[in-house]
Amino acid sequence: MAGIIDIFSGNPFRMVEMTESVQKIDFKPQLLGSLGIFEPDYLRGRDVGISEQDGTLSLIQTSPNGAAPAELNPDTKLVRKFTTTRLAKGSTIYGYEMQGILGLPEDEQLVEAMTEVADRQRRIRDDIELTHENMRMGAINGVVKDADGSTIIDWFSEFGIAPPAEVDFELDDASTKVLLKCHDVRRAMQVKAKGAWNNTTSVHALASNSFYDQFITHASVERTFLNWQAASDLRQASEFGAFVFGNITWHNYRGTDDGTTIAVPDGKVRFFPVGARGVFREVFGSAEFIPYVNKRALDIYSLLVEDQQRGAWVRPEQYSYPLHVCTRPEMLVTGKAS
Repeated sequence: MAGIIDIFSGNPFRMVEMTESVQKIDFKPQLLGSLGIFEPDYLRGRDVGISEQDGTLSLIQTSPNGAAPAELNPDTKLVRKFTTTRLAKGSTIYGYEMQGILGLPEDEQLVEAMTEVADRQRRIRDDIELTHENMRMGAINGVVKDADGSTIIDWFSEFGIAPPAEVDFELDDASTKVLLKCHDVRRAMQVKAKGAWNNTTSVHALASNSFYDQFITHASVERTFLNWQAASDLRQASEFGAFVFGNITWHNYRGTDDGTTIAVPDGKVRFFPVGARGVFREVFGSAEFIPYVNKRALDIYSLLVEDQQRGAWVRPEQYSYPLHVCTRPEMLVTGKAS
């Protein structure tokens, strides 16, 4: 048994090498992560300060020559400190699982051990990336949830903002002018942006299966597309696809297969800005381990823990310290089919 543990004591399994190895594992694109809406911040600690600002414009009263100019009052209300969360998961490799490799040449023993660790690393990273996607979904909802459904942080509450009223798209009524509903959503988001909106900002929507199907088959949506030069886009808008209507990019969001862990609720749609300055941020805190003290954070860290008392197992573990921020929760609009 001790011989097996000795295999895992070499340089390839040191913390820095393990972390470099896990960083090289291919990222599996997920919709919210792939859109690039979350601006990354890599800290050298675990705390981040976020300032609350009104950012509103005001008219300036005319004044005679020589008069004192009007005073600009700083609009920063408060700088608040938030601490990144901690995600940690491991997988124990017991000695008896690796017994067969002792009969191999020494170099092959190392390869087998590295292969087993890499497989465990990959599977753990998949779970961490899924958790990051869940937190991104929380950020575009304004409320970031933990794995058990409890609230990690409610950005509406933190900034003292009431969630915007839900938009009823009335898709059960064939006479509804859906295009005007889209205009209402975009106007509301632009008004609430307070400087975050720019010429490249666009609106995206994540729709549940039922909302998406009702939407693309609604009479006014089909009618508009049939009279548009890109009518083929509607015919090609398949399940879990995306298309543009009303200057909004509509995604039939595919979450987890259970339909609940990461999902848009049935009959609902979520609107959020893409390309709006500073609205979403993905902050990563630095690790709690000595080799990474005062160093710029990484998104995921990995290490190998050994059973020092009995030499019965080794345990690859991964850690991540994210905080998914929405600085303008008032821009987040929700809708329902009917």
